[in-house]
Amino acid sequence: MNPLFPLSRSTGYAIQALSCLEEPGGQPYLVQVVAQCTGISPSYLAKLMRRLAQKGLIVAKRGKNGGIVLARPALEISLYDLAEAVDGAQWRDHCVMGLPECSSEHPCELHELWLAGRDPLLARMKSLSLAGLAANHAFSAQACRAIHKGEGGNQGASGCGCHAKP
Repeated sequence: MNPLFPLSRSTGYAIQALSCLEEPGGQPYLVQVVAQCTGISPSYLAKLMRRLAQKGLIVAKRGKNGGIVLARPALEISLYDLAEAVDGAQWRDHCVMGLPECSSEHPCELHELWLAGRDPLLARMKSLSLAGLAANHAFSAQACRAIHKGEGGNQGASGCGCHAKP
């Protein structure tokens, strides 16, 4: 985790991956397909998806038509939900300078600034939905589905971000 920016790279990966998934009841995707669409390592993405399934953000279905789908609509999943699921509480409670001894009793030089800015940041994160975040990225379930069913031609990263050959 970068101490000067509270969200981890894994949270960014979660945004990309979940942006590729269908709403509840939709077509499940294999983790390998989502990995191809996002360019995220399949083994790393599998671990991340297990964590998100344990936190109730996605549902993993086994069997012939198995895969992963969103557990609730993308409009109901906030950036705050994703950060909490991926990084736990530590992303919002750690010292922005990365000092382990920083606390209210022993504050670093940026402690008060972080405390003052944290609440508005958390409120904004709670207001940002996965659907809204996905709208600002090239990743989407519809684009990925079209490409993998051969409907999208060779769109590559301009479609779903997919690195797979159609």
